[in-house]
Amino acid sequence: MSDYSTPLGSIAIGQGDQATKANGLFNATSPAALYGLNYATTTGLTFGYHGGHPTLSSGAIGTIADGTLTLTASTTNYITAPKETGTPGTSTATTNWNDTANYWRLYSVVTNTTGITGHTDYREIGKMTGGGGGSGTSYAPVTKTTAFTLGANENEVIVNGSASITATLPAASSFVGRKVRIKTRAAYPVISASSNVKPIDTDTAGTAILPGIAGRWVELLSDGTNWVVMSQGGDDNEFTAAVTKTGDFTLAISEQFVICNGSASITVTLPSAATRPGRAVTIKTRAAYPVVSASSNVKPLDTDTAGTAILAATAGKWAQMVSDGTDWIIMAGN
Repeated sequence: MSDYSTPLGSIAIGQGDQATKANGLFNATSPAALYGLNYATTTGLTFGYHGGHPTLSSGAIGTIADGTLTLTASTTNYITAPKETGTPGTSTATTNWNDTANYWRLYSVVTNTTGITGHTDYREIGKMTGGGGGSGTSYAPVTKTTAFTLGANENEVIVNGSASITATLPAASSFVGRKVRIKTRAAYPVISASSNVKPIDTDTAGTAILPGIAGRWVELLSDGTNWVVMSQGGDDNEFTAAVTKTGDFTLAISEQFVICNGSASITVTLPSAATRPGRAVTIKTRAAYPVVSASSNVKPLDTDTAGTAILAATAGKWAQMVSDGTDWIIMAGN
């Protein structure tokens, strides 16, 4: 009993229909029988177990049917279940047994030539049903520098490669409700190996996960068919250190405040406004030389006609530009 005043109904001697009462009690406590030894199907070197509903590493609720495992004779067998799928397996090696980050320990079973001579139950029901082995578990972010397959416990991913990176996402149907966040520190795109990602603004699945912009992040959620982009953003506010330019330059993703101090006119190659809507850039000149854009993509303070002029040839001039998704708009300046 759980305590003196047990919440479970008791069976009294002489009580009518005791079988119904007993079966009701068994049903109420059946979740605790998850992976439990099933004596009805255990014989010789066959180990029977009860099924149930574990909380998988994705946070989804799994369904495990009653089953059996064939044991190896005259040794110790280690029965485990992977947190990703919940399907039990047995091995005489301790590889999975010791990998408690990815496997639940169930039983160690000692055998002779014909059957089981002893077993030890290592099940931790709380961890297997949401108390620590599924969505309640926190895992440290992992960093990827090349193409990768998303692991069962990899829900926070940092991408930092030297080229475009392809991510092989697991089947959304196997991880309904799973959330994954991916962030890139490098200016290279991240794409899916399959057309199974729905962007934030359409219902058409494609391969795009992240654009080639450092600091971008995305949160994906499985709807059972595809991985849906639920939210996304960037780290624009992290880019605060001013940089000085003395000649022509291409504005980098990390350059938010720029000081021009050249000995002649300076040409700036601005990134495509379409790839960074909302990005703000402030440019100031200390020299009496103009600062111009390499393309006609800058709209001045007083007109809606894009041109190349950013700063006049006067020391101390400055301008703040914001991308509207098409051009760079001067929002403030002197």
